[in-house]
Amino acid sequence: METIRFLKLAAARGVPLIGLCTGSFILAEAGLTKGHETSVSWLHYHEFRERFPDHQVRPDRLFNLDRKRGSCARGSSTADLAAALVRRHISRDAERNALEVLQIEKARSQFDIQTRQPLCEPVKDARVAAALITMEQHLEAAIPIEQLASSVGLSKRQLERLFTEKASMSPALAFRRLRMERARQVLLTSKKPIIEVALDVGFVNTSHFTKEFRRTYGQTPAEIRDSAARNREASREAAPAR
Repeated sequence: METIRFLKLAAARGVPLIGLCTGSFILAEAGLTKGHETSVSWLHYHEFRERFPDHQVRPDRLFNLDRKRGSCARGSSTADLAAALVRRHISRDAERNALEVLQIEKARSQFDIQTRQPLCEPVKDARVAAALITMEQHLEAAIPIEQLASSVGLSKRQLERLFTEKASMSPALAFRRLRMERARQVLLTSKKPIIEVALDVGFVNTSHFTKEFRRTYGQTPAEIRDSAARNREASREAAPAR
């Protein structure tokens, strides 16, 4: 592929390369981001992880500059990335002028998180939101709380206190809720067998999964799926004929 050859040639000559949105997939396909941390949109996280399991990837950051490689999630974060590059390679005055032209009051940094809320209730603290997003990407195998805390620059006890203060729940309870919400979504939108849904969110057997699901939603996985199917059928029957 001509694009891949061109990128490899540029990399060989020491040219810095940046992937915008799904452009990071092309850099990874070319083998040019292995060993570098890549920021992608949470919308594309699972696909990136499946295609490039040996790459470091984060779905919470807006963009990332890692030596001679860069990556950017999508949308307005491209302006934040551009501002960071102008500031780094030209000056803060040049950055300010560029932002004024674009009518952007203030650029966000690469440590700001993407506008993504994993739980239904809004969580205003950026560190809690980032931790929740990281949890959401590790539902099949829980991430140790020490590692989770370290990813947002906190100790285990600091993270636990912050969750209690900002989210009114412990990290463990938040993780359990995320697992149940993901399972419910998959059950309602797919025909995947219940055992596979259980495995996808970190349960090793259906009995434990069913018990936790019933405790959360008052119905078993099979019951909530059957109820949704009946509601869809009733809606179709009630719809006026054309």
